Parts: sequence; structure tokens; C-alpha cells
Amino acid sequence: MTKIKTKSAKYGALGVAAILSTAVATASFAEVEPDSRQSHKTQAQGSQAQQRMDMMNPYSEAMLDRVAQQLQLDEPTKAKASKLFADARQERKEVIEGLRSLREPIQNLEPSSGDYVDQVAELAEKRGDLMMRLDVQQAETRHAFYAMLTDEQISKLEALPQRS
Repeated sequence: MTKIKTKSAKYGALGVAAILSTAVATASFAEVEPDSRQSHKTQAQGSQAQQRMDMMNPYSEAMLDRVAQQLQLDEPTKAKASKLFADARQERKEVIEGLRSLREPIQNLEPSSGDYVDQVAELAEKRGDLMMRLDVQQAETRHAFYAMLTDEQISKLEALPQRS
């Protein structure tokens, strides 16, 4: 293979990887929105799914309640943490919406287009920026939460089983 074809193959593989990773990431962040035409049973299932999604949200009130109980947080600390987590949920939601907005443009790209690789690279860069923002936001939130805790509470928190 010539150097140009090798480079094109690498860009093509990068594009496919970006498309797949965006599809997986946006699907994993999908929210359940019950349809008003659904039966009560289906709505209950949707409600349960939403509760599971809330439990998976690293900044949910349910998660904070569990941690507050396990760490025996006092009310002022819990109130500060609740505000911190509410702000983090809002920022996380904005980033997730940004990731979702990239899904369709990536899926609609034409591999036969002359600037396909450039388009994929541009969208992959945007996605990378959003993922970096998500990681930094999580680190900032964790840092601020740890600053609210005593050394004993930090030890208890770090001893809790980690969820993936």
C-alpha cells in the first residue's frame, strides 16, 4: 500500500471508531421519556427505567441520600452537597445534550464524500472536547465534595464499593 492509501485507511478507521463510540456514548446516556399513549404497565416500566437512570447518575439526589446516610453528613453539609450536585447535574445534562446533538450528523456522513475524513475528524474533535469537559466537571465536583468532608468521612467514602 502506498503512504497515501495507508493514511486514508487510518483516517477511515478513525472515522468508524468515532461514529461507533459516539453511538455507544449517546445510547448509554439516553433518557427514558414515557409516552402519554402508553398503558399504565408500560408507564410503570418507564418509571422504573427512569429510576434506574437516576440511580446511575453520579449526581442524583438518591445517590446523595445514600452517601449522606453512610457518611453521616450533617444537614448543612448535605445541603451544600445537594446544591453542588444539582449544579453538576445541570452541567452534565448540557454536555450529554451536546453529545446527543453530534450523533445524527455523524450517522449522516457520506463515506464517499471527498471531505468525509475531515468531517469525521471535526465531529470527533467536538465529541472529544465534550468528553473532556465531562471528565473535568466530574473531577471538579468530586474535589469540591471532598473539601466538604472530614478526614473520617473521606476514609469511609473511599472504603465504599465503587460502581462502574
